[in-house]
Parts: sequence; C-alpha cells; structure tokens
Amino acid sequence: MIRPTCTPHRIIPPLRILRHYHPTPTRRTTAPNPSPPGLASQLLRKLPGGNTQTPTSHEGKPQPTPRGTKVPIAEQHKIHVSPQQQQQQQHHKEAAPSGSRISRVAERRRVRRKAKKERKKAERRTAAAGTGTGSAVPMGAGHGERSVSTEEARDRFEALLGEFRAGRTEHEHALAEAEAEAEDLDQPVVPEEVVQAVMEEMTMERDKSFGNTCAQGTLEAKKLSITGLVPDYEQPPVASLKRGLSRVLFNPTVHFLRDPHSLVYNFPPSLERIPPRETFAAHRLPGYVTASQDTDLAALARQHGLRYFGSTSTLTAALSQIYFLISGFRPVNTSGLSQAFADERNDFTAGAKLPAMLWVRHMGDGLYAVDNDKRWDVEENVLSDLGRVMEKMLTSDEKEMARFMTSSPESAVPEAERQQREAYHYSKARSLLMRSQLDCKDARLPGKGTFDIKTRAALVIRHDRANWEENSAYDIHKLTGLKESFEKEFYDMTRSAFLKYSMQVRIGNMDGIFVAYHNTARIFGFQYISLAEMDSILHGSPEMGAQAFKYAVALFETILDEATAIYPEQTFNLVLEAVKSTTTGGHLNIFVTPETPNEETPIVQFKLEVANKLEGSAVQGPVEFEKHPKRRGRVTWTMDYKLSRNHDTAAGKQRARDQLHAARNKIKNMAMLSLPAGKTKEDMERAEKTRSTETTRCTDDDTPLDPSRLEVKPVPSLPAVMLKWKEPDHHILRMREMAQQSGKGYRRRMAAVQGRKPVVYRDHS
Repeated sequence: MIRPTCTPHRIIPPLRILRHYHPTPTRRTTAPNPSPPGLASQLLRKLPGGNTQTPTSHEGKPQPTPRGTKVPIAEQHKIHVSPQQQQQQQHHKEAAPSGSRISRVAERRRVRRKAKKERKKAERRTAAAGTGTGSAVPMGAGHGERSVSTEEARDRFEALLGEFRAGRTEHEHALAEAEAEAEDLDQPVVPEEVVQAVMEEMTMERDKSFGNTCAQGTLEAKKLSITGLVPDYEQPPVASLKRGLSRVLFNPTVHFLRDPHSLVYNFPPSLERIPPRETFAAHRLPGYVTASQDTDLAALARQHGLRYFGSTSTLTAALSQIYFLISGFRPVNTSGLSQAFADERNDFTAGAKLPAMLWVRHMGDGLYAVDNDKRWDVEENVLSDLGRVMEKMLTSDEKEMARFMTSSPESAVPEAERQQREAYHYSKARSLLMRSQLDCKDARLPGKGTFDIKTRAALVIRHDRANWEENSAYDIHKLTGLKESFEKEFYDMTRSAFLKYSMQVRIGNMDGIFVAYHNTARIFGFQYISLAEMDSILHGSPEMGAQAFKYAVALFETILDEATAIYPEQTFNLVLEAVKSTTTGGHLNIFVTPETPNEETPIVQFKLEVANKLEGSAVQGPVEFEKHPKRRGRVTWTMDYKLSRNHDTAAGKQRARDQLHAARNKIKNMAMLSLPAGKTKEDMERAEKTRSTETTRCTDDDTPLDPSRLEVKPVPSLPAVMLKWKEPDHHILRMREMAQQSGKGYRRRMAAVQGRKPVVYRDHS
C-alpha cells in the first residue's frame, strides 16, 4: 500500500445530531429571531467580564445590540420575559434564606418541573409505541423549525462539555449561563440550529489542532492477509496436558475438580493444592525473552523483509485499543448467561481499556522491535508467578513436577534444559512479524491442535490484589449465580480479558484457551473455550472477529510507518488510547516521544479516525454483523481511515502534553492498592524495599547462584508507576467479608469428610 504524503487537512462534513427525539411541537411565546452571523463563534469566544446585559427599552422589549458588543449566549437565544415574570423570578431568589442552597418555593418548582419532564417522556414513549416502530423520528421532520426543550438543551450542552472539557474552560461560563437560564425559565431557550452550529464549530476548532492528513485510504478485509511462517531451525516439542485433563477439551462446559455435592474428585487430588510460590524454583524454567532480545525473531524478520516484530503480550495491548475504535466501541454479548446477569454491565472493564504503553526500539538496518514499556506495568507479580507454577502442574506428572520444587537439588534440572528455547508460532502481515508462545497441544483438536493455558484468579483476588493471602479463603462451588460461581468468573473474564485472549489465539493460530479457575491456594475447576465461542461473545460472529483482527493489524502497521518517519532509525515511546465520543463516534489518540525526552521535547500526536460500512452503507455506532439482513451469509465490511498529525504550534504541543498526561494518570490510578488486613503503609513500604534489594538466590547449600542464571536484569530507569497504598473502602471491606464467609462455608462442607480417604472418580463401565 502506497502511503500518501502529508496533505492539507480537509474539514469533515457536519456531524450528525447527538440524539433523535420525537418531533413533539413546542410552543413559543415569540417567533425566533434569525441567528446572527458568527453565532457559534460568539459562543465559543465569549470571555468573562463581557457585556452581561441585553439593552432593553422602557417597554421591556429587547433592543438591537451595538455592533461588536459581546452578548451572552443565554441572552441571545432566550425567549422574551415580561417584567412581571422577572419580578416573580426575583421574588423567588429573595425568598431563599441566607446561606441555604434553595428555598422551599424553589424546591417545589423543581419537583413540578421534574414531574413535567417525566410526563413528557412517557408521552414520547407512548407515541413511539403507537407508530409500531419504536424508533425516533429525526428532529424537524415535517414540523418545520422547532426549539429544543430545556432537558434536551441541558443534555446536549453536558455532552459538549464532556467532549471538549480538556483545555476548553473558557466555554464553560457561557454554557453554564445558558443552562442556568433554562433552569429558571423552564422554557425552551436554545433553538435547534444553534445547538447544531455550536457542535459543528467546536468540532472544527478542535480539528484545527490536526492540520495534516498523513495517511488515509480504504481497507478491505479480502485484500489483507496474515499468514504463518516456519523458521529454518527445529523447534522443541509443545507440551501436552497431563493427569487426565485432556477430556476437558472435548466437553464444552465447566468441570469441577471436586464435585461440591458428593465431594468426589473428578481429577487427581494432587491438582487441587497450589504450591506456595516460595517453594517453586521458577528460575529453573526457561526465562521469558522480550522481542528486542530475541535474536532469532530479528533474523526471521530480516529474512522475510519485515520492518517490525513483536510478541503477543505486547501487540495485543495496541491491537485492543485499535479494536475499540474500529468496532464502534462494541460491548460484549452477555445474553448467553443466566437471568442473574440480565442487568449487569456489558462494557469492557477499566483495566481492559487502559492505554497501551510501548517501546519501539531501533535494532539497526531499518528494523524495529516492539516491547512493553515496563515502567508502566501495574500487574501484580504474585498472580503471574503462580501462573507459571500452575502451568507446569497442568503439563507435568507428579514426578516431573517435583524436579522444579525447591526441595529438589539444583542438579535436578540441567543447565541445558533451563536454556532451552520455547516453542513459538510466527505470523506475518504486510510489514509486521508476530511471535506467539505455544503452551499446549492436542492433535485431536482442529487445525494444528495448539491452545493457550490461562490461570484465572477469583474476582475477589483480582480486585483486592494486595490482600490475596487472606482472600484465598474464597470458594467457588456453584455453576451459576452472582457469587461463588463459575458463571460470575466467566462473566468478568469476558469483559476484562477475552479480547486480549482472542487476539493471542489468532496470532498463534491456536484453537482456543484452557482455563484453570483458582483462588491462589486451590484450583476449583477447568474449562476449554474455543476461539469461535470467544468470537460469538466479543464480535457476534467469527467472520467479524477475523476481519477486525486484520483491520487492527493493518492500522497498527500504518501507525508504525508514520511514527518511524518522525524519528527515523531511533528508539521512541509509543502510547495508544481509544477515546469514545458522543458526537463523532470516537478516535484513537497516538503519542510519540523520543527515548530521552525533556520538558522542551515536542510530543508528536496523531489522531486516527475511521468510518465503517457494511454492504456499502455507513454504520453509526457499534459494528454488528449479527443484526445485518445478510447475517446468514458473508457480510462485506469496509473501512475508510484517516491519520492526522497535530500542528507544530505552542497550543498543539500543550494539548498533546495534557492529553498524554491524562492517559498516563489512568495507569497511575491503577497502582493505588488497598492495604492488606492488619498492615500499615510503613509495613508495605518496608516489604517493597526488601523485595527490591533481593538480587540473588541461594542453592540448597546456601551458596549464591550465578546471577546470569537468574531472571534479574538491570533496568534502564526507575518505574514511572510506584505502588501507593490507601485504606480499604466499604466496597473492599465488603468483598473481604464475603471471602471470609465463603471460606467458613467451605470448611463446614469439608468437615463432613474430614479424616476419610479422598474418593476419585473412575469410569468402570
């Protein structure tokens, strides 16, 4: 694909209206005056201290405003109020006691207004039901010019404020003034054409910060391809499930490790208890190799003429942000869950929507490696450490597992085995090489038979990470329900992790994921989830999932092309964040900064916008293949995109800094943890210092190990995110109480079989 050079930015067509209401005629006391020239400009440029009074004659009628006089928006467009009405309003204001928020009279007026609004809403719903369609009619259709009601005007201005709040405080005075006038008059005060003009002009002014279109075009899924690559060297064999776990792969449901009713084990009892992480010698396993340190990956990219390469853990963060944009911020489908979740949220969690923080490292010869920016890593390493323990448990028998316990000598695992390379699958797009680690394989599964292993901690563990030891009392013993159930964990996983999991499976050309549910002390059960099932929940169909993945990869390549053109043959930091908008649908913010920035270093900001089409028709909102008339066949999804760069001006640079700062703050907020039970801030700070100074391990005879064998590597800089501690709020305290009560229930059930030999299910048929 040929990338066009930067061309002058073209103003986008007028935006669609935020909402559509039924055209119920609204009575005017006077005919509206034509909108004066520059109406929206006067609103946007209204400054405090301007003329706040509209000249009036002795009859109380408004007089023409002298040319050049700044008139508040509320004065320009409010309906004429008689002197008697003004006196009545003044009387209500004076009736309020000194120091009180509102008088009793005003309170009664507020209640009446609220009741009136509710009646109007009910009338609109009744009218919609009477049409038999239930869809709103565009404003002004068949009724000529009309005003917007007080409620509608307030909703629109609140939406505008939310959209343009950053760096636009000078407009809030005018908007607040118009809202206050609407509240006092309880009449329609803002004509529809004014709202539309304001929206268009504010959007155009915002877009002036992005004056250069650096890349644009149309994407078609059938013209994009992602294919596998086979390396020249021989790869190690892929592990397989042990201890009878393979039967989970061919029965699509949750499997209790131990039946909660009969307390009979469905799998070997040795799988139930998770070894404490301090008893597992994780350093005996092959270490994780980042993309920039993988010489084989770099050589494979050079061999096939690819400019960029990265691993799944890094790439999925960026691809997820792009997916949010191109899918129209589509929610997940929770209709397959029980009635208990009918009223639960179906959007992605805040953690899943965190901005992607990446390093793009120049490797020489025009080659770039994409790594995670570990300075912003807020993941709790306890869960990742225990994940490695459980992954080894699931793919090893008891004898093999014993070699990796600290109770066995260091010689139990030879050095050659520790240095052995993991098995990978490689995929390539136009200019991007993707690496995916292969966890497990069963030849009976479709395709190559490979799948990913995921260890999923219970909700109370993940939402209260620092208190994981005490919360490990939590028990899962039900299939469905809002508490102590596999369904609750599955629901939370769809919103927080399914998008990442599905992309990892696609990069690795795998069939699905094998999930082990646990509480850091015990494993509760297992479930196999195919890629087709994840697609149904995330995208509505596998067809949309496959096309969305292609589009996300293609757009990420375009972003990398433009970013490397800004800093050629340099290492730079890349931040991606999808921003949802009620007016434009949304866009992707992209920030590019050099490796060693300072206060004077300009932050280059790009903005990616897309326009989706299904079967040639424009799509507003989420992309939904399953609701299209041709859903039984293949739906054609095309996408127009435009990548713009901000102006190299003082205002543009400051805007980029402010928005990048806001994106980073979202990650910093995730590093605020609740203090564990019985601990103080001083205790946690001392523990953190102790962990940071531990740089060596000891063997069985207390002799230090060779540091080169450890997974401890020097870091280039201190982390940008430091853990901070706070007192647990009522939500956390309630969750901890739930965990303790759940643990008591588990102990009561276990008391019935205490002292008995465990019973393991065996098929004797």
